[in-house]
Amino acid sequence: MNDSALETATAQAKNDRQALLDYVGMTSEQWASVDVEGKRKAHEKLASVFGVYIYYGVVPENSIMGILVEFELVSRYLSITRDFENIQKYLS
Repeated sequence: MNDSALETATAQAKNDRQALLDYVGMTSEQWASVDVEGKRKAHEKLASVFGVYIYYGVVPENSIMGILVEFELVSRYLSITRDFENIQKYLS
């Protein structure tokens, strides 16, 4: 979420963003100032914790549990939607 999006973001979205930044050990200013390569370590840490959550159902910090649950639900919805679209293409 960039700074312009923060102006109109909900309180929950802002809290989620801050929880993720806290989890990866970055401030908002640090996140804004680094390039994609600089963000890679944070992305990998989040991907790793999401993998642990999906496989084992546990999260090392409760502050990001709700975010991972939402991400899982969205991921499953997108997967089901893609499957449905593929079935429709096959049948038409």
